[in-house]
Amino acid sequence: MTLADRINTQLAALNLLPLTSEQLACLADPAHLDEAAAMLDDLAARCGVRLPLPEGVETGPFKSEEEAREEAEEQIQRYDAVALDEMATDEGRSYGNNEYYLIGFNGPDAAIAAACKGYITYWVKGQERDDDV
Repeated sequence: MTLADRINTQLAALNLLPLTSEQLACLADPAHLDEAAAMLDDLAARCGVRLPLPEGVETGPFKSEEEAREEAEEQIQRYDAVALDEMATDEGRSYGNNEYYLIGFNGPDAAIAAACKGYITYWVKGQERDDDV
């Protein structure tokens, strides 16, 4: 089931209209990633649509945020969006710190990731974004 199908199923359950052809085209076009992310964020906030978890490629662990940011410079060339995440792990606790991971996303998953909040930071098309934006 595609992202659009999953969203349309939720919209139907909420007695709302399905995504329009323009919205579907926006989700499919990496050039409109910011617009797609804003649309998904709006659907979640105003309509109660639960966004699916984005599927990406994880790189790490890194022992420091700085180390992860250095690797991010390479990752942002390969993916439409890259997120930096911090996780508490048993390995990290052994040296008194959390571990850091980079997650690369392409296509509609990049739009979902850009719409999600909770990452330390993320990059969309190579530009770093703040989680509060």
